[in-house]
Amino acid sequence: MANPQKKCQIEINPLTSDPTMAWDIIKSTQNVKSIKLADPNTPVDPNQIRFVCLSDTHGKVEEKESFVPPGDVLLHAGDFTSSGDMESIHKLDTFLGRLPHKTKIVIAGNHEIAMDTDLCKSRKMKVYSHFGLQIAPSVLNRYNVSCSRDILQHCIYLQDSSVEVCGVKIYGSPWQPEYCGWAFNLPRGQQLAEKWDLIPDDIDILITHTPPLGYGDLCTSQIRAGCAELLTTVQNRVKPKYHLFGHIHEGYSVTTNGQTIFINASNCTKGYKLLHEPIIFDYPIPEGHFKSELDRLPVNNIGCNKDASLQCVPCGLPQFTSGLFDSFDKMNKLSNCITDMNATREKYKVAINPLTENPTKAWDKLKVKQTVKSVNPLDPETPITPDKMRFVFLSDTHSLVEKTDSFVPEGDILLHAGDFTQVGHPQAVAKFDTFLGQLSHKAKIVIAGNHDISMDMELIKNRRDHVLLKFGLKESDLEHSLDTLNVQSSRELLKHAIYLEDSSIDICGIKIYGSPWQPEFCDWAFNLPRGKECLKKWDLIPDNTNILLTHGPPIGHGDLCSSGLRAGCVELLETIQNRVKPKFHLFGHVHEGYGITTDGQTTFINGSNCTLRYKLENKPIVFDFPIPEGHTKSELDCLPVNNLEIFNH
Repeated sequence: MANPQKKCQIEINPLTSDPTMAWDIIKSTQNVKSIKLADPNTPVDPNQIRFVCLSDTHGKVEEKESFVPPGDVLLHAGDFTSSGDMESIHKLDTFLGRLPHKTKIVIAGNHEIAMDTDLCKSRKMKVYSHFGLQIAPSVLNRYNVSCSRDILQHCIYLQDSSVEVCGVKIYGSPWQPEYCGWAFNLPRGQQLAEKWDLIPDDIDILITHTPPLGYGDLCTSQIRAGCAELLTTVQNRVKPKYHLFGHIHEGYSVTTNGQTIFINASNCTKGYKLLHEPIIFDYPIPEGHFKSELDRLPVNNIGCNKDASLQCVPCGLPQFTSGLFDSFDKMNKLSNCITDMNATREKYKVAINPLTENPTKAWDKLKVKQTVKSVNPLDPETPITPDKMRFVFLSDTHSLVEKTDSFVPEGDILLHAGDFTQVGHPQAVAKFDTFLGQLSHKAKIVIAGNHDISMDMELIKNRRDHVLLKFGLKESDLEHSLDTLNVQSSRELLKHAIYLEDSSIDICGIKIYGSPWQPEFCDWAFNLPRGKECLKKWDLIPDNTNILLTHGPPIGHGDLCSSGLRAGCVELLETIQNRVKPKFHLFGHVHEGYGITTDGQTTFINGSNCTLRYKLENKPIVFDFPIPEGHTKSELDCLPVNNLEIFNH
């Protein structure tokens, strides 16, 4: 579940066809402030990425290498040619190849005629007669490509797709309101809004060719050219830190509304003279990422598909990636495809460890290359600051926490990693839910554990005799309890919590994923054989997860039993360290593993509140997570309290 909160519904502005009048109406509610351009000679901070922004160079920058200042990543917002002929595209690509920037990211503009394959295919005669372009096999063969986009060998080309660089998410889209029938033109209103609806919520840097309404869109005629629906999308849903564009040459500027910085980077003047300097900005590298990752980046879309350190993803997927209840069959899991605009990129492939069946021996082999350091817990009395989210973490409470009054400290969000009951009786689940409803935390997020038997729908459905014999859950009692509580399954009893099962939720920009599965343990709930079957579940975890919630521990962190044996999953550790790289991994299951460790990248927390003898003696663990830029804690007030509200919100 990429983000179970429903996207903000962008309405079509009734004045969308007259952007000048539309702006006259809405400008009183806007806060447009100019920002001074950054000095490109300012030293680059190693903790920040230096972005260099170009747009509307129209085939004039290729002979002026000194025009482009140094930096880490170069961005181009389109119109790099005059009419998009393949010779001009090749000329730009050769120029990009000479620049020292570690990676270059490019979108097309309305002048890149040959890049608009739909236009070239459906209106071939217009392309030839109006722009003088002939898209013939002989021309393509000259460059040994099947389409003009393939000429770009020294950059990542984005078209309604995104790329992640060192944890910074960048999305690109070439579309603009209709303008003389050029490339990537669409009618204002509904059709453009459909393109903006494809932009993911969690984008840090948005690149479009067209400006939004009111920011860098004022023509010399004093007519506004920006898109009203794009502005609404940027301000009310996506909220990127930066929005880069061009198209309106005379709109060259940097402005802000206090939330997003808008950059019109058009390098050419209205008279098509290359006089406007490139604009730079520095972006703090997100925690858990390093600038050294730039050295491993592929240089183009083809390399992107082969490299796990950089993701190009097609957008427009629904925000949910799994269904949670039988009654929500329509929310079935979506494939977690990671691909560029035209081709699929494989994730980092986690291999099955040959010692996966013997985690103790596996750890003996692995530990020489591992870093495991203990971390002191945060004092729950530490004041909560408005720029950070206070998480309170519980696990393995086994129906004992409901009997306490002050066991759970204050915080913004409560997380529970499963085993909240002894055997998952519906009455115990209902009692736990009532307890959650009495807590003051704005949101409660829960996964199941091996003891929460009735939450495992497959186990209940297909192995009912096993459930009855092993756990004493009589069929008549189970059915009677569900009928009495007026539900079809125990999951529906969680009315005061978001229940995650191979799914995720985005809260204030923080992405949390939950999974109840663990290696086989006495044939309890959510058990799977070690190795391939467990790995199939870990492969579902999205790459961009910030907080990972599982019931079972990874190998080597919080998994040491009193017997001296290890109980953690080898493939889970590799998934965390080499692919997902979350800031926090929370779990329980092994009561005696209670504590906090780190490998220098991820903080691992075993939050088991019960001891080995099932006494509620281990205190809840709290931690603070910085709220991502573009989000505020006030968003907590709008959160649904359970899964039903999510789907009906």
